[in-house]
Amino acid sequence: MAVTKEAIDPDEARKYVYRQVHSFERKGWLTARGIYRSKRYKKTDLFHQTKFVPRQFDLNSMSKIPSITADRKPEEDIAVLLKEKKHHEGKLAVALGEVEEYQSLINRFPNSRELLLPLFSDAKECSARLVGKINAMSKALKASGFTRGKC
Repeated sequence: MAVTKEAIDPDEARKYVYRQVHSFERKGWLTARGIYRSKRYKKTDLFHQTKFVPRQFDLNSMSKIPSITADRKPEEDIAVLLKEKKHHEGKLAVALGEVEEYQSLINRFPNSRELLLPLFSDAKECSARLVGKINAMSKALKASGFTRGKC
């Protein structure tokens, strides 16, 4: 929290870290001992075999996405939502392609299953997040009275 310049709610930061640790445990990268607050985690051999690459976060691309503000017309807000929804739908198509390919690779190369499962899991989580975003935007468009096409 001290590294970022944004004000982050400590509860939200704690939840974020817990979700990450829990995700690593599901992927087999961590093992847990103990219960509740006395739980301790240990890195597994799979963790050490995995090559982690930091994500590249492009701040410039985020600044290009217009936010919905009170000084804009509702039609402009709808146009922004439609553009963002279309963008996420494209990303979802890519993520679903990844999921299918990981499934195929796991079936074709069963000896590499342990190596491919975390990647498969990440791709599924990414697609689930994208579906959630698309659903939320569709519902927001529907609530705003937008009726052109299917949302």
